[in-house]
Amino acid sequence: MMWYNAARFDNPFDFGATYNLTGFDMTQRYVSPQARLFGAALLLFAPIRFMREFPFTADVFAADATNPWAFLIRNRNVIAEPTVGGIVALSPICLLALPAVIWFIVSRVSRKRTEAAGMTGMPTVTSSGMQSEKSSKGTWQRTSRSCAIGITCLLLVGVIACIDSPAGVNARYMCDMAWLAVIGTMCLLMPMEAASRKKGHRWLTITIVAFLVFGLVLQALWLMTTGRFEAWNVSNPALYAWLQGVFTR
Repeated sequence: MMWYNAARFDNPFDFGATYNLTGFDMTQRYVSPQARLFGAALLLFAPIRFMREFPFTADVFAADATNPWAFLIRNRNVIAEPTVGGIVALSPICLLALPAVIWFIVSRVSRKRTEAAGMTGMPTVTSSGMQSEKSSKGTWQRTSRSCAIGITCLLLVGVIACIDSPAGVNARYMCDMAWLAVIGTMCLLMPMEAASRKKGHRWLTITIVAFLVFGLVLQALWLMTTGRFEAWNVSNPALYAWLQGVFTR
């Protein structure tokens, strides 16, 4: 793909996004580093605009006076399409990535200190002790690999968001990285959850399930939101009318 990019555009990192047939000339569009970072932040962290009436969510980037989040794009060099919220808002399981990273770092530091103390003390090692140590080392290696994959995925999410943000802040570009954000988060959470269960705790398992279910609810609300492209009130008006009747009776 990079060779093909170089053959077409003389740049292996140019994937052709600036040559899309869109509403303006992308080849002449300049975006400052600050605007690029701000657009990436919106793709990831834009909040959800909740409403009291059906369908309970609305376009977070709408310019109307009733939108408390309109200031996010007012007088900014950002192309925003109708969107309900950012990746983290619509997939709240991603909020657990940060505590998982902290847990991994703390566990790594603690393990190094324990190993250093063991080398200093040089205790007598029995056969059962060696087996236990070998098992613990294997578990830690799997944990390290899983967390390394997770952190790499999340770093790539940030890179992709910075690449996409000049072209716009919308659901289409979120699809470029949302799957990667969720996979990275789960790679971080799996060893953390396994360690918690090993200690006899179930609170983390319950928390993960609760966040996943909450995310599914938010995704369902997103599908019902009016104003966005391919909204159900346009693409499937019969289903939308039925749902509206269910929630407004």
